[in-house]
Amino acid sequence: MNNVKKPCINCIYFNACGNTNRKEQCNGRQTKQGESRDIKQEISTAVENLGLSFSKIEIATASYHRLIVWADDIRIGIYDMDRHTFVD
Repeated sequence: MNNVKKPCINCIYFNACGNTNRKEQCNGRQTKQGESRDIKQEISTAVENLGLSFSKIEIATASYHRLIVWADDIRIGIYDMDRHTFVD
């Protein structure tokens, strides 16, 4: 592993985890590049499967593997990335 001073930078879970003292990457680290496109596409498909149409989707971190989802400024619910479904 490379000697990284700030291994949590660009991790999609940084807002939920927020550990600024980490010396090595954690096992759950995933970078924002590429992964965010995959997650956004997965969530967009899940919203469409609920029978909802939208022009814009917004995603915010709720906790480690859960995301709050809005479609056209309407809160859809909380998406669980482990279960790959909405849980609220």
